[in-house]
Amino acid sequence: DGKTALEIWHKKDVSLVITELWLPELNGLRLIRELRELDPALPIIAFSAVNADQLDLAQELGASAVLLKPLDAGSLLAAVEAALSHDFPKRRDAWR
Repeated sequence: DGKTALEIWHKKDVSLVITELWLPELNGLRLIRELRELDPALPIIAFSAVNADQLDLAQELGASAVLLKPLDAGSLLAAVEAALSHDFPKRRDAWR
């Protein structure tokens, strides 16, 4: 769930977040918004089976990439490679 994802972010050095939009406790859209406030450079990939408007909103909130379910391995791998290949700082303290 999104709440647990934020707890992990606070405890670990996270290089990439991949999230479903429909999560319990704290949905994926709110998770993206909160992560963006905490770490503007963190690559975030969002996916869901919802309509394109929700995925567009995820991108507006800061998702680096969005994918529509069902996912195929090639699309997910390409999104991960693209997100990690950008010149994002690898550690949160690098941008502070």
